[in-house]
Amino acid sequence: VLFSILNVAGVLIFARFVLRILFPEFGEQSAYLLRYMVIIIPATVAVIFSRPFVMKFGDPKVVPQLNLLSLISHIVPASILIPIYGLEGAAVSCSIGYVVTACCWIKVLLKITHNNDIEAVL
Repeated sequence: VLFSILNVAGVLIFARFVLRILFPEFGEQSAYLLRYMVIIIPATVAVIFSRPFVMKFGDPKVVPQLNLLSLISHIVPASILIPIYGLEGAAVSCSIGYVVTACCWIKVLLKITHNNDIEAVL
């Protein structure tokens, strides 16, 4: 998790400079969109680390439900924001989807760890 936070900081600090050098014609706009997209890094890390515990210790029925919530949390903002805001709407809707997905997986993980003594199992 600390590594993902350092990644986010690095991207926010150096992205504009690097993108201007690599892509001078559209680097500024890309750096602007990247600010929205950088939220995906810690959200993805949270899902990656919580998924194995939820799948092993949680109810097997909850994983398809979480996947459905993830799908909905990506499709609904995308269908609303992309037609209105274009690329910026796509970046924001993608970030919204990943944050909602991460929050759902973390909530289920916290519920599992609260109800079970995982340390005894590990």
